[in-house]
Amino acid sequence: MTKKIDILIRLGQAVTGLAVLALGILLLITAQGPDPWGVFLLGLKNRLGLSLGATTLSGGMLLIAINLFWGRRRPGLATVLSMMLVAVFIDLFGLLTFFGYSFALWQRVLVQGAGVFATASGIAIYVRAGLGEGPVEGLMFVLSEKLRLSVGVAKIVKDCLFVVGGVLLGWQLQAATLVTALTVGPVTQFMLSLPEKVKKQARGTI
Repeated sequence: MTKKIDILIRLGQAVTGLAVLALGILLLITAQGPDPWGVFLLGLKNRLGLSLGATTLSGGMLLIAINLFWGRRRPGLATVLSMMLVAVFIDLFGLLTFFGYSFALWQRVLVQGAGVFATASGIAIYVRAGLGEGPVEGLMFVLSEKLRLSVGVAKIVKDCLFVVGGVLLGWQLQAATLVTALTVGPVTQFMLSLPEKVKKQARGTI
């Protein structure tokens, strides 16, 4: 019984993380500073003519196929869960009128900051649920294994491939994407380490 409860709690945490991540993706796109994966999705969306959520699902299926046939990496529950739920949440949040507004530059800076925080928080919440990797992370590990690169270098290669792919598909690259690419990683790392820091501080005050 305890094990079932633990799984349900972790699933709830993963779903919450994916919802926050989807919100972050939309905020970054609204601020005209999508992350590299977002750049690819926006280029793909222009070609397919689908909603952003449906495009996210299509892009995730493409990555799963690459990871499976090139990297021999079978999709798990977390892979399918992250692909489907992020797509659903993106389309649901996209119905909010906020994401249809046109913002001034200073407002876009604030929205981008919120987007970076939400994206990093969503990733951290999802990862700490411990259910496994999503399609994007899977590609990073495949690149690391196939090209014999460190995970850090493989992430840079992955991001560059997404950006090049998005540009080739017709999306116009903007400077704010560079800011997003340079900040999401460190903020995510901080958010992942935050629970341990809080626990250590709590122990120190006892």
